[in-house]
Amino acid sequence: MRLVRLLEEVPESDRAMLGNMHDLRLRLEPGNVLLLRKGGEFAAVLPIEEMSGGKDSLRYFFYVEHPAFLWVFPGQRDKGLATVADGGSLLFNTFELKWRSVSGGLGWIYFPDDEANRNVRFSVVSGHTVDEADPKDTKYWIELGSSEASGF
Repeated sequence: MRLVRLLEEVPESDRAMLGNMHDLRLRLEPGNVLLLRKGGEFAAVLPIEEMSGGKDSLRYFFYVEHPAFLWVFPGQRDKGLATVADGGSLLFNTFELKWRSVSGGLGWIYFPDDEANRNVRFSVVSGHTVDEADPKDTKYWIELGSSEASGF
């Protein structure tokens, strides 16, 4: 799966509604798991279904692995099922994302441009559960708000 085909520039209309966002948004597709990394913390998000009705919303699984304690003991692990409304925030531990619905799909993920998302890396892997998502499964990461110069 090619990460590049899931990325698109944030339209001005969405930026006006959601506030200060990074320039990229990510299209969610069935069978893809969104991976997030920041420091020693790791998270995975698996979209399940978009629900329509009175208010469009997305149901998703999430998995968070907290940083190791004293570099020896594995960090605490949390997982759960949650729902987010159109234009709402997906919040788990120190990660914050925004979600917008789209007709005929699972919607878009937006990354707020704030201190909480500084140096967050994200990628996408194929998978059907968040437990199986492993950051070692991908070599391609996109870093948000990098403080270092870009290039090779």
